[in-house]
Amino acid sequence: MAALTKTQLDHAQKRIKEAMEKYIARKIAPLGKKPEEVEFTDDEKIKMIRAGTAKVKKDQNYDRYGGLYAFFDYPLTSEMMANAAAAAGWEKAVDKVRSTAHVVKERLLDELIMAPDGAAALARIATAFED
Repeated sequence: MAALTKTQLDHAQKRIKEAMEKYIARKIAPLGKKPEEVEFTDDEKIKMIRAGTAKVKKDQNYDRYGGLYAFFDYPLTSEMMANAAAAAGWEKAVDKVRSTAHVVKERLLDELIMAPDGAAALARIATAFED
């Protein structure tokens, strides 16, 4: 079998990338948008600092500029904790999809390099990201 040319290999890699992007988009679509994490407004933070409910961070690097608000830990509401957990779950699901796609991509590239057959490679790419 003849090895793939540089042009053929570049084309195959482009097709892999396109197929992988479609796969990721298709798998992430049912997850919807990432849940937004709720944050306190500056006014709310000031009230908590003045009321003493915001606590000074113990391990804050005071040499770094981060603004006054960066020096405090603010008590989280149950809504904030729920949104943070939902966002973390969403990120984990997206990471799993991307990781799976990356494994398939690497396997395809290995197949291209180790057993180069242009037509077979394109046929394999076409079916690689199907469930």
